[in-house]
Amino acid sequence: MWDRVDKVEDAHAKWQRKETYKWEFDDKEKTLGVKWNPDGLLADRPSRGHFKPSQVITHDVQHVLFANGTVATECYGILAAFKTKLGIDWSNLSGIVGAAWSYPAHRSAAGASLKKMFEGPRFKSSAKAERFKGQASEVLGVYTLIGHIVEKHVATNPERMALLHAEVASFRALCRVADVVRTYKAGDATAELRFRHLVEDHMKKIGLAYDDDEATNARPKHHKTLHIPRQVARDQMMLDCWVTERKN
Repeated sequence: MWDRVDKVEDAHAKWQRKETYKWEFDDKEKTLGVKWNPDGLLADRPSRGHFKPSQVITHDVQHVLFANGTVATECYGILAAFKTKLGIDWSNLSGIVGAAWSYPAHRSAAGASLKKMFEGPRFKSSAKAERFKGQASEVLGVYTLIGHIVEKHVATNPERMALLHAEVASFRALCRVADVVRTYKAGDATAELRFRHLVEDHMKKIGLAYDDDEATNARPKHHKTLHIPRQVARDQMMLDCWVTERKN
């Protein structure tokens, strides 16, 4: 990491001296994955002997799981399997999602809008991007509804389960990961002990279900979930950005 920071710092200095162009400096930042910040901790050379970046970087569970994260990827995977193996299009599910569900008062407005994710421009946008597009709060609500569809309309049908066995196993494993995050936030002290095992179990099952699918195979955010249990043990809390996300 220090080598990357030094290279970006050197590239910035060359640009400031007009020895290179701005786009070359921008490319260097993107290539190395480091944003130059002269006031940041990574640029403070005297501090380098006291910490390692990999030990202090914190991955936010809200972005890792729900904001274009592992939950959204898994939702896309199972819905794509519905279409290719069962002939059930996303738009066919809008009736179930838009049914007269009874949501908690604080979720009533968001819950009523979930149907829009399965029809019109939203559906087309997700299909074109090959990922389930939605705000983190929307994904938080919709994965439980997709779980209902899986359990009531697929798991109870032996023929459908035979076709979607691997995808359903992966989806269920991911739901257990997402659920344990929610229970930890609600005060379940044992959630931390179960989290790593559940993440590892999901990683194995998503590999079996989507090993040949570029749209749904393992991504960097899948790897980041493996770091969260250690973070929770270190910080004695599960840090996330739900409150700040509401300001977007």
